[in-house]
Amino acid sequence: MKYQKEKILIVDDEPNFLRALRDTLELESFEIFTSLSALEALPILHENRIDAVITDLRMPKMSGIELLREIKQKWPGVIVFILTGYGSIQHAVDCMKLGAENYILKPINIMDLISNLKTALMKSSETEKKNAGNTADMDFPFIGQSSATIETRELVKKIAHSELSVVIKGESGTGKELIANAIYQYSNRKNKPFLKINCAALPLHLLESELFGYEPGAFTDAKKLKRGKLEIAHQGTLFLDEIGDMPIEMQAKLLRVLEEHVVERLGGNQLIQTDFRLISATNQNLELCIKNGEFRNDLYFRLNTMQINLKPLREIREDIQLISNYFVQRYSIEQKINQPSIHSKTMEIFLSYHWPGNVRELRNVIQRSVVLCDGKDILPEHLPDHMHWHEYNDVEIDSTSLLSLEDMEREHIQKVMQIASGNKNRTAALLKIHRDTLYRKLRKYELD
Repeated sequence: MKYQKEKILIVDDEPNFLRALRDTLELESFEIFTSLSALEALPILHENRIDAVITDLRMPKMSGIELLREIKQKWPGVIVFILTGYGSIQHAVDCMKLGAENYILKPINIMDLISNLKTALMKSSETEKKNAGNTADMDFPFIGQSSATIETRELVKKIAHSELSVVIKGESGTGKELIANAIYQYSNRKNKPFLKINCAALPLHLLESELFGYEPGAFTDAKKLKRGKLEIAHQGTLFLDEIGDMPIEMQAKLLRVLEEHVVERLGGNQLIQTDFRLISATNQNLELCIKNGEFRNDLYFRLNTMQINLKPLREIREDIQLISNYFVQRYSIEQKINQPSIHSKTMEIFLSYHWPGNVRELRNVIQRSVVLCDGKDILPEHLPDHMHWHEYNDVEIDSTSLLSLEDMEREHIQKVMQIASGNKNRTAALLKIHRDTLYRKLRKYELD
């Protein structure tokens, strides 16, 4: 088998230093790429599977710490070494928090640098091999032996290597983003960018600029060129979370990108080729959204080549104990305490509780309980108060007096609108939702 040289990118605005370091590292059988600026380094990262980056800290236009932040967002597996002639403790702390492997002061000891680099590359390689061969190392969507979990696990493996668009459906907290991550990690695009954007978190104009980018002068605050996610995701994967909340105007523009494989920045007239795999997620009934005129039928069929439906935790109760034990182990290690056991009474509560927040809620409950139990058994008293409803199971409840979640939401919106004297902007602000989201809910509940 042909040996693949590890690829190292060196970024420094001093040409002599750059050349000397390149020549030295090439003697160590690395494949070396060089760049005199952080901005010029980004295309190299896009076009090559870089294993490690050695970058200066102080550079014009884009600093080493900004480059580090960009790398860890788009290529989290890339090792980053920071070099600087102007060291400070705060700089070092900031870099390590952002994920730098090492922080080295100039003038450097070249043998120490080579030794540390080889060690970091070896550790990274071992981790990659371990993760590639052990799906149990993935997070909670792959833990469990219920038929639904096994089916999801097998489906992800089957579709990951394809280029099919995927829609992941499931309630909030079921692990839609983690499934998207798993598809990306198993895919042929795993060494290319993986970008995420939450369509419900941004108003229309911000979502548009995030997706499409803009040219200088496109609008008042557009001071310099910004590349959008649709452009940056070229050859990689784009994950659109809460796709059901994307404004209808934006849906038409996204459809054009998917059909023509080109993107045009705001204020620009250049068509830029883009090729990415799209993964979407939603907790909404998109078919109902189409019926209500809130989602485009043609876009839905473009997105929905393959669909993954995640079960809520209350429907896969046989997985609760395995997932709970996983989180206990994980957070015990994080907190550096003895791993506690889950008391049988506590597990009874877990198995009978309805888990409206799904696995995310279970994770938070375990994290809290591990801290409170001080390394001893996790007892019922370590759980949040609202989980002790099981103590009153024998009390007869008149189910006819209970409101559905939709009825409660409708009534709540009505009350807040009354408080706001019918002012929709103020109503949206009080509800802490975007105005577009409020308009959709008003139409849904016929309150407009």
